[in-house]
Amino acid sequence: MQRSTLAVFTLLLATGCIPGSTGDLPGKDAGVDAGTSDAGAQTISVEIVNGNLSVAPGATVQLAATVSTSKAASAYTLMWASADTNVASVNSSGLLTGTSTGSTTVTATATLTETGATASAMLMVTVTPSLDAGVDAGTRTDAGMLSGYMGFATLDGGVTGGAGGPTVVVTTYAELTAAVSDSAARIIHVSGSIDGSNRQINVGSNKSIIGLPGAELHGLGLYMFGTFNIIIQNLKMYGGDPSTFDSVGFSTWSVKDGAHNVWVDHCELFPSPADSANLGHSLASVSNGADFVTVSWTALHGQYLGLLIGSSSTLASDADHLRVTVHHCLFEDILERQPKLLWGHAHVFNNYYKNAKTNGHTPVGITAICGGTIRTDNNFFQNFNGAAITTQYSTEPTGFISGLSTNVKDSAGSFNAIESTWLPPYAYDAWLTPATDVPAVVTAGVGANLP
Repeated sequence: MQRSTLAVFTLLLATGCIPGSTGDLPGKDAGVDAGTSDAGAQTISVEIVNGNLSVAPGATVQLAATVSTSKAASAYTLMWASADTNVASVNSSGLLTGTSTGSTTVTATATLTETGATASAMLMVTVTPSLDAGVDAGTRTDAGMLSGYMGFATLDGGVTGGAGGPTVVVTTYAELTAAVSDSAARIIHVSGSIDGSNRQINVGSNKSIIGLPGAELHGLGLYMFGTFNIIIQNLKMYGGDPSTFDSVGFSTWSVKDGAHNVWVDHCELFPSPADSANLGHSLASVSNGADFVTVSWTALHGQYLGLLIGSSSTLASDADHLRVTVHHCLFEDILERQPKLLWGHAHVFNNYYKNAKTNGHTPVGITAICGGTIRTDNNFFQNFNGAAITTQYSTEPTGFISGLSTNVKDSAGSFNAIESTWLPPYAYDAWLTPATDVPAVVTAGVGANLP
């Protein structure tokens, strides 16, 4: 599950995106191989723009590659091939079609016409069953996996959590701490209510932390700092008490410091009951080089600050990271950060924004700043009297929004953004719920409701 490094040989020009800050994905290291070849005085190199892909059977994705030669006018051909066409096929123009469940590699080969020199690059394609558009509350399994698993967390090796390891049941803070502290694969079932007394737990790699019905964590933050391959599922989680922890409390969970491949699913996040003013930290955060995260079917309640992706307007290195998918979530009675993105690339779709908090302030919903780009699809805003979607916040540099016209608001609220054409590097049409159905679908399926 360690991350692979992509050797970059060419200037990345993402097909179909606005070059520069709006659309390309610099520093993509999702396991894609790049190649170069030298024939005499001429060289040729090729790089696949798309990262490793997870697609549904029958879904299509347009692949793209950049080819560079040492002589600008050099003619070349580009060919695509799938190692296993029973899993996925690809035509001569790079249109990939998922066929049946499994994994295969796709190779792009560039050939210089004059000399015959070649270079190749490769990506991994995984074909998984699609999710019907509609309510899918899912079912808990020993591996912590659902039929709703999709998005950025599926790339760069994906997420399996503690699959293959032993299953343990924990009922106390001490038991939970011991179960998550190492990097061995382990499935942890949380039973009952655990009080962390306003403490944080550092979660090791290769863990599934799954709540049994009715499981709750109080005053306890799950912190994933530099670790990877983690599932958090089916938990009600309450943040830290600001009066006993650095005056602002702490988040229910945080992915930070290069942590990657994390999936948070079917959870409910609340501020500490002791935080009567709801002024604590964001309910959750992804920051400081974290990457490949999916948040699905999760409810965020009653806090000024919801989900922060990024941490600082000066941390430009985050532009190469912070790839996050947020789908079918409920943001209820939240003032800001729904989510707020700095620098990275996020996909925010089919979320329900309900009764935004005001308390004398203007609500701010989906926010992209500092060059960050968010693809939005079919989000629904109800009683959101503020900036529902925006690329402006205070004096920070602006960001970019893709798919602005797909979103719906009942009456109040504004959509005001600098637009982009960026799309995430995975197929997702099969997962989309019509925007007008989002309130009913999300209300029925969101939260810690798995059997």
